[in-house]
Amino acid sequence: MGMLKARQSATQSQSKPRTAHWPWLVVVVLVLAGVVVRETVVRASGATPGTAVTREITNAPARLTLRDGIAGYELDYPAGWRVEEKEGGLTTLYSYPATTEVGVVQAPQSKIEIAPTPDVSPGSPAGVTTLAQLAAQLMQAHEGAPPILRQMVINGIPAVRADIVTFSGEPARVILIVLDGQALQAVGYGDLGAFDSIMSTLRRAHPVV
Repeated sequence: MGMLKARQSATQSQSKPRTAHWPWLVVVVLVLAGVVVRETVVRASGATPGTAVTREITNAPARLTLRDGIAGYELDYPAGWRVEEKEGGLTTLYSYPATTEVGVVQAPQSKIEIAPTPDVSPGSPAGVTTLAQLAAQLMQAHEGAPPILRQMVINGIPAVRADIVTFSGEPARVILIVLDGQALQAVGYGDLGAFDSIMSTLRRAHPVV
């Protein structure tokens, strides 16, 4: 009987499942799966193993609105720019501070001048009222080879654009528009991409409520 019980207990101990090794097997499987997944991600991203893949997220710069109720227009410009308004309706936007000494404006700096033509000073004579006349004036005032005029539309407003060289030899871009009979001339210096971006927001001034 003693030997029978010993054999039965030995048989029972051999028939019990060995669960002590299962946790280790699970860990090994998860590690291998992680390696496969990581390798797949690395290959999909085009990076080599050990190389961190980062993506930069940049926020668009804040913008402010410039409104000229007399000339009848408004537009948006970067908040970091400064604006100067002078008598007669001339408005100048600068991408650099007033303390910066600038001769010829060059990229990445930018300057934009927007002026009614003629100015809106009290007593000023009636001037050009059509876009064709405004473009003809630009052609007559330009020395040397005449600039190439390009017709365009800015937010439903017909306009004419031309790349010119000023009397001081400075390259510039001019956009001419007429809003409800009021002619406007915008001239950009330096970074012309910034000039185009700002002028693309030009629109009729909304009435102030």
